[in-house]
Amino acid sequence: MEERQLQDVARLEPLVGLLAVVALRLLQMKGLARTEPNRPALEVVPALYVEVLQRYKKVKAGAQWTVGQFFRELAKLGGFLGRKGDGEPGWITIWRGWDLLQWLVRGAVLRGELSP
Repeated sequence: MEERQLQDVARLEPLVGLLAVVALRLLQMKGLARTEPNRPALEVVPALYVEVLQRYKKVKAGAQWTVGQFFRELAKLGGFLGRKGDGEPGWITIWRGWDLLQWLVRGAVLRGELSP
């Protein structure tokens, strides 16, 4: 929100509402990555997002990611290194990964490679 630098309440309120929904989805995904890490990612995340992230990571076409794999790769997209002693990714890292994934999805759709 701070990056948007909005000062007018009429513009801030819709942004807060939208970002609250996104934050809730990320919170749900993080919970599922912990409790059900082997659940197929396509049951939780839109197929378009999984496909774009897999293409970006140069994963073999048709690979079936789990929620745990998707979440970890999303965090890596945001700068998480994923070393043995690093622990779990933080919210800022997850948010950065999600933000970059949004741009990648938009670019793929605009380029005509994928349909929304």
